[in-house]
Order: sequence, then C-alpha cells, then structure tokens
Amino acid sequence: MKPSIDLTEILADKDFGLRMRFDREEIASFFKPTISHDAVISERRAWLTCEPETHSALLTDGIDLLDETIQLAISLGTLPESESLEGFGKLNPLERCQRLGRLWEADFLLMKPDAEGVFRLYGGCLCFPSH
Repeated sequence: MKPSIDLTEILADKDFGLRMRFDREEIASFFKPTISHDAVISERRAWLTCEPETHSALLTDGIDLLDETIQLAISLGTLPESESLEGFGKLNPLERCQRLGRLWEADFLLMKPDAEGVFRLYGGCLCFPSH
C-alpha cells in the first residue's frame, strides 16, 4: 500500500544530528523562578525522587564544578533564601547535585574542556531534555 503523503517532502534531506545552541543571557535571569515555578519544581522533585539515577549523575572530576555551581547559585540569589552552603555541605556530592536539581527549574550539565580543549560532561541533572 502506497503512503498517502510523500515523506520526502516533509523529512529533512540530511542526517539527523543533535545541535547545541547558546544564547547570551544574564545567568541570574535564566535560573530565576518563572510563573510556573511551583508546578515545574513539583514535577522535577517527583522524577528525582522516583528515578534519581536516571535524571542525575556526577563523576568524581565534576565535584568541583558542582560546588562552584552551587556557590554561584547562592551568590546570584537563584535559590530560596533558606538554602546555604552549610546545608549543601552536609550532603554527599551526588546528593548535592540532586538537591540543586530539586531547587532549579532548569536542567543543568556540568562541563569543562579537557587538555585538548574538547568539552567533556562530568555531571548534571536532566529531567526535561528538549532534544
């Protein structure tokens, strides 16, 4: 049976590939709560509670990146005022990653360049991937 639509008209004429795009924006405004904050955080917390190993990961080499990110989040005021470095410090590194994932609406990935300048992924929290 012949399809009713010519798929060559709607499919791209090139191989699929994920593309990363960066836009310039103030970091504090990107991570500040939105109007949907309560609903998004509730959903993130549910996923990080029932499947934490699916939605978060952290390599040993990413611990310093995570701690730097937590310090930045606190200094920019993108976390609730009740959050402190001391509170995060009581948790193990993966728990700190998951804690940040329960507080920020946005997913985050911890990346840094290796000796050759190639960016490598060391951890993060990813509940709602867009691609």
